[in-house]
Amino acid sequence: MISSIKLSFNPFLLPLLLTLLVVACGGDSSSNPPPPVEANTVNISVNNGQPSFWAVVNMPYVSITLCSPNDKSNCTTIDNILLDTGSTGLRIFAQPINAAALSNLNLTQQMTTGNTANGPIFECFAFADKSIWGPIKYAALKIGEKTVRNLAIQVIAEPNFTSVPEACKGKLETDPAFFRANGILGVSLFRNDCGAHCTNANPSPQYFACDPNGRNCAVTTQPLANQVQNPVTLFDSDNNGFIVTLDPIPNRGAASAKGTLTFGIDTRNNNVSKNTNTILAGNNPNSAAYGFFTTTVNGINFPGGFLDTGVNAYRFNLPDFNPLCAIYTGFYCPSNTTEFTATISGTSGSTPPAIVNFNIANTEILFSHPKNVAFNNLGGIGIGPNNNLIIFAWGLPFFFGKSVYFAIDGGTTNKGNGPYVGW
Repeated sequence: MISSIKLSFNPFLLPLLLTLLVVACGGDSSSNPPPPVEANTVNISVNNGQPSFWAVVNMPYVSITLCSPNDKSNCTTIDNILLDTGSTGLRIFAQPINAAALSNLNLTQQMTTGNTANGPIFECFAFADKSIWGPIKYAALKIGEKTVRNLAIQVIAEPNFTSVPEACKGKLETDPAFFRANGILGVSLFRNDCGAHCTNANPSPQYFACDPNGRNCAVTTQPLANQVQNPVTLFDSDNNGFIVTLDPIPNRGAASAKGTLTFGIDTRNNNVSKNTNTILAGNNPNSAAYGFFTTTVNGINFPGGFLDTGVNAYRFNLPDFNPLCAIYTGFYCPSNTTEFTATISGTSGSTPPAIVNFNIANTEILFSHPKNVAFNNLGGIGIGPNNNLIIFAWGLPFFFGKSVYFAIDGGTTNKGNGPYVGW
């Protein structure tokens, strides 16, 4: 997921998700996974979500518990939260499916100066072709055994605030069933969802100060401490990164898949960095390459390479490979499964370029198995350049059968300092 990508790109977020999560088939719900066995782990389930969701594929879900920041006994557990390594922060629909409305939690509204007499702060969070609009509120978060006591989150489609500024109008997401998730847990390589882009004198059109009724909104600067932040960085421990582990699946696909989200790298026995490849991403916040590495396929360099559980396919554009499907728009349908060999290289200090072999199968054949919703060889068209970077999105198919390490910017591990990815 790449952030703020309408026509511009904000490297702090990486949300590519909305168009690229659209898919095709249904399927049976997977059985409930066993409870986590470690205090720093959370179960991941790739399944077809709620029965009311539109059809999905390659959607990794986790569960969270949200509580009132002022009353820790007032809580609700929310399932089917999209695990997204390409965006930053927690964003929840005001009315999740099969969970209490967030209004019941009496979350604290973030105000322009902290004075409740002033207006609320809102955010316009942009994806590839859609946006989400909603106020910033404070909640207590529990995920597994990890907690954050006062976390700034975005509430999506808050019914009390329906006025949307022109800068955010367009295709707004307002329905969790259509979105195919009750929210997004953004755990990326970054600490903040906008960083310096929203603290400078000419801020990105992302945060808005509104009047007390949520109207007459104007773009505003947003201090780092008030931005929506990566929850992992706010844990008391295990806060330097995380590991996504997914079980292998057959090439024909699977009705479900399971995995584990492990917090911390080299902080305890179950998160020791065993990765062979360590790819340091661009670490200059003022550079367009911040958070990216280089992917090379068929002699073509993609300097905007990234690993993203929030993208449901390998997403790229090659001049000599464009077998688009007739039915499933945006996906590839080669007559025979096509094998590619790519190299992934990082900035100075990385291990030697990693060789990655991956396959692109015919989407129509994959989707002809109506119960299968997890695929390791699904491919589709990319999203084009962003800030002159040619993008290669290593989506969820990359993760099956691997443990993938994400060291957050500034995090220190035995393999080096973040931001980096490894496997």
